[in-house]
Amino acid sequence: MAAPKYNLVLISSFLISVCAHSGGTDILIDNQVKSCFTVAGQNLHHGEALALNIKLGPSEKTHTCSCKAALYTYAAYQNNDGTRNNLIEGVFTSLNKERIRLPLAVQTQLIYKYEPLTVTFSCAQP
Repeated sequence: MAAPKYNLVLISSFLISVCAHSGGTDILIDNQVKSCFTVAGQNLHHGEALALNIKLGPSEKTHTCSCKAALYTYAAYQNNDGTRNNLIEGVFTSLNKERIRLPLAVQTQLIYKYEPLTVTFSCAQP
């Protein structure tokens, strides 16, 4: 009976490693407030929770920023098998900030490794 226990442990370990995020996910930025700021750089911070470190760049000078009080919303989601999986959303400010860390998922196990992760930025209500 030792063999079935070993197989169960092996299968469980395999499933956990398949579900865990290990850096294969592309990040797509949908910045709807380019007139307020641009994303000049980005990288992922891996831990129990997944976070996105972004470097804020200057706005595109074609329009005046339409957001009030420099408050923005962001949302992170993935599409999988035609279904949108919302991961997290929140509010942040860019006032006196050059870099920001935004949580993207409460647990890295929630991320589909080979599906792009989309992060949207838009104006928040003051």
